[in-house]
Amino acid sequence: MGLRAAVKAAPTLRLLAPARSLSPATLTGFTAATGVGVQLVHGPPAIDGRNYDLVVSPVPELIRLIERGLVRELGPMDSPPPLEQRLYDPLNTFSLPAARGAIGINARGVTSPTSWAEFFELARTEPAHLPPAESLNAALKSLGHSINTRNAFARADAQSLVSNLQSSPLEDATLAISHPLGNGWTFTLPAEGAESWEDCFCIPTGSPHPDLAHAFIQFALIAQLLAPLPQGALEPLSPYGWLK
Repeated sequence: MGLRAAVKAAPTLRLLAPARSLSPATLTGFTAATGVGVQLVHGPPAIDGRNYDLVVSPVPELIRLIERGLVRELGPMDSPPPLEQRLYDPLNTFSLPAARGAIGINARGVTSPTSWAEFFELARTEPAHLPPAESLNAALKSLGHSINTRNAFARADAQSLVSNLQSSPLEDATLAISHPLGNGWTFTLPAEGAESWEDCFCIPTGSPHPDLAHAFIQFALIAQLLAPLPQGALEPLSPYGWLK
């Protein structure tokens, strides 16, 4: 279905996505092109997508949605840009990548550490924003382990390292573990390597307006090209967890 036909009734597109995935320009551009408003909700990625027209999901959660039969097959796109094969979704059957990047060190007002080991040492005296999952993976890297290690002793050591530090709100922090934040922050990919992430468009099986969701994906693939990943040792988080 073409873009005009998909938005003929001009409903509002209800979209669930991480804050990092879609630029404001993409959302306003879609509205300007179609007359359709976008109701964006930043929600937990584990939500199954009911009552949303479109979901942008991190890869680990996407795979669980596919396994549970909660997303539609996408169908053909109108001249989509060439995309590499993704092992977790062969032939892009259920999803297409929306955004990707790396989790590294952000610093402002202080000299940026160049390694995770330096980061955690500095975080003893500097206010640092330490989101739990990302911080545990960073601590594993600082100790020389994979973020996907199943070694319980390694994970306990990493958890102990993080637990001995206090997390500050992002607005008060001079250090943060995150994707690039901009706005005065300097982003560094640590020497030990870092976690990579990818968020993907998918349409829930219960989507009230799947044709409109399809049209938004088509628009966003052109309006918001995937950024190249930074150079360095990047490791994706396993979608299967370290204990199953």
